[in-house]
Amino acid sequence: MRWRRLLDDPAFFATAGAGDIGARVAEALLACIQEEGDLGAACEEALRLKPAMATVHRAVAAARSPDPPGALADYLRRAREALPELARHGAALIPEGARVLVHSRSRAVLAVLREAVAQGRRPSAWVTTGWPLGEGRDMAADLRDAGVPVTLVPDAALAVAATRTSLALVGADAVLPDGSVVNKVGTHLLALAARTAGVPLYVCAETLKFWPEDAGAAGPPGEDGDPAELQPPPGVACWNPLFERVPAHLVTALVTEDGVRHPARPRTAEGNGT
Repeated sequence: MRWRRLLDDPAFFATAGAGDIGARVAEALLACIQEEGDLGAACEEALRLKPAMATVHRAVAAARSPDPPGALADYLRRAREALPELARHGAALIPEGARVLVHSRSRAVLAVLREAVAQGRRPSAWVTTGWPLGEGRDMAADLRDAGVPVTLVPDAALAVAATRTSLALVGADAVLPDGSVVNKVGTHLLALAARTAGVPLYVCAETLKFWPEDAGAAGPPGEDGDPAELQPPPGVACWNPLFERVPAHLVTALVTEDGVRHPARPRTAEGNGT
């Protein structure tokens, strides 16, 4: 069945950004309804795949609403319409000829830099490899294809890279009510490096990434990757976390489809929930 094929894609769920994953989950749940599949099982599978992503929780909430087809269609509409507006607001923050430091893979960041190119701002990017999983390499290819000159740098070079860039631009897997951000591991180090270097850190996140209250006040659970990726010697234990929380005070501003927010704190206004 199509909904199962959409969810059974390990490579996609390992390296895609939260926005793309949320849209994929919404499409899968809508297909499950159309194919008269087990919607409850599909929702549980989606949450098992990516428990730390607010977009997944919101897509599942839409599927569990009184009108699942309508709510899921609305989710996909919001996801589609948010990016151009977010990109417009974000591109305005990028100076002419700026070198931008990017960590992990984010369709929101890609949209911002693509818009900056369209506006003639001539940005370039330094993109970290994004280990574990290494999705930064895919982000580098995405930016190259968008006409952004790209240099791939190791994660361990974050501190020195921050001193050679104009600003840092990252996405988010979740934005919490206190303004802290959950994103790929390494983002906290990037935030500290940016603060030390005196460069701003902008987080690009559609309002669909605001952590929903009904998903738990404690925020996203931790998510670990395959310990084998660290290639440990025999008899050595491993911990391979995929996500971490970045404190709000390290974030210069939050860029959403509604505009730039200083400080980076989501508002609890009508229309932010799904």
